[in-house]
Amino acid sequence: MKIYLYIALFLLIIGCDSEKPIEKPAVLLDKAKLISVIVDVQILESHYQAMFQRKEVYANALDSATYFVFENHQINKSIFEDNLKYYSEYPDTLFTIYESALDTINNRINSNLKQ
Repeated sequence: MKIYLYIALFLLIIGCDSEKPIEKPAVLLDKAKLISVIVDVQILESHYQAMFQRKEVYANALDSATYFVFENHQINKSIFEDNLKYYSEYPDTLFTIYESALDTINNRINSNLKQ
């Protein structure tokens, strides 16, 4: 009986250790570029959310609209998603990226309110 417990424990340990880190994407965006893309995507998403309020209503339109955001930044959705996955391996870096994106959005809002 103990042998089964040891085998199960061994398999559990090996299963947990075999997780490979995410490889660097073929096109790695620098932090400033990624922040800029995130800002544009978040602003676009907030616009659609304010107009329609339910994600199931605007999901397809938002997906189509983000195509133009990505095109403007000379990337595609796959490059964006690969970079988010890669940076998710570095939580502190991803936190600073999103924090900078939020600061940028807040600055834009404040500058629009002053006008």
